[in-house]
Amino acid sequence: MTGLLQVVAEADHDTAVDAQFLAERLLGAGADGVEHLQHQMPPHPEAVFAHAGSMERISDGLRHLYENVHRVPAFVIPAVEGRTDEAPVLDQSMTWGSILPAVWGFMLAARARGLGAVWTTAQAPLERELAGVLGVPYEEVMLAAFIPLAFTIGTDFKPARRIAREEVLHWDR
Repeated sequence: MTGLLQVVAEADHDTAVDAQFLAERLLGAGADGVEHLQHQMPPHPEAVFAHAGSMERISDGLRHLYENVHRVPAFVIPAVEGRTDEAPVLDQSMTWGSILPAVWGFMLAARARGLGAVWTTAQAPLERELAGVLGVPYEEVMLAAFIPLAFTIGTDFKPARRIAREEVLHWDR
């Protein structure tokens, strides 16, 4: 299996690293592939998060990604050997417990270099098809995420709103 990392070399936010190639390679059929991905997404992503008003920003972000996926200069698709589809819960947690910190570290390193990345599971409904397009043996390798990677626009980032630590952290409870 070959590595699945496209390096973005220019700081131009809209510089497409051959967007047509990426669309064809990652999504199967150029612009049609992007449309195919968009049609696999919920038509109203906000409905997924309607249960909590605090999820409004996430819903807005999802909508923005769905509408602009064709502009993303690079995608990172972390993969892990083996499948967890029918695995016992312990095996599943060990698998995700290994891939999540590795990818999170990558995303933090990208951010330190001016790149924005977001963990999505957009590949999930298309995993078998996407694995075929990428030449990844689906039965042996699981595509763990679909991470858009691009230079950020601006640097005015704010901490996410969080529940107070005291409400979620307890000792001997």
